Amino acid sequence: MTHFDWSQITRYGLIQALAPLGSKIVGKKVTVREVQGMIRQVIKSLMPIYVISRQESKHGRNWIAVGGEYWSEYDRWHRRCIKIMLVYHPEDHYLDITAYRWRRICRNIADTIMHEIIHLRQYRARNFKDIPGYQSTAYLARQRREQEYLGHPDEIGAYAFNIACELHDQFRGNIRRAQAYLNRNHGARKKRSSLSSYLRYFDNDHDHQVIQRLKRKISRYLPYAALGRPFKTTDHMHR
Repeated sequence: MTHFDWSQITRYGLIQALAPLGSKIVGKKVTVREVQGMIRQVIKSLMPIYVISRQESKHGRNWIAVGGEYWSEYDRWHRRCIKIMLVYHPEDHYLDITAYRWRRICRNIADTIMHEIIHLRQYRARNFKDIPGYQSTAYLARQRREQEYLGHPDEIGAYAFNIACELHDQFRGNIRRAQAYLNRNHGARKKRSSLSSYLRYFDNDHDHQVIQRLKRKISRYLPYAALGRPFKTTDHMHR
């Protein structure tokens, strides 16, 4: 596989590349396969990653959810190492996407890709070594699993940038308001976000070590959210 400079990929560059597809999708009756094909073509024209489709009934109708994976062992051997999943409901054959929904889908795709690029840099920066995770003591098994996933230092780093971007969008770049918002309780919000998910799984405890670490990372990322680029330098982004 040829070398690739991941530092050229930014959140806003991805959103701007995907947004024009709205003229072919918004307000038109298009098949899921057609929408996914258009998205796949744009993403693969920008970077060497896998883009696959998946059906899952747990997701809502008339929507494309997005998932991602990074494989450090593939990256070590200079192979394609990031996979993006476009997930839709198995009973959806056509999509009727509004302009608002299309903007959300574009942001979700961009945020997922940036999340996985952060993992790529984390592993490259430490020569592909694993690091210890967070050991949860929660009573319920599901909460333990979620806490150990969300509490891992790598996930804190990647989600912190995602949350910083969400807050940048929400408060239109006003860092002071975004910082104040971090200390509110969001666990009971009907509209889920990455921040509300963290708080929910950690019992809305703002003093929990994981939440404290997450908020410090978010604060450091807020200025970078305006650029859509999580790193100050291009170290480890090209090999």
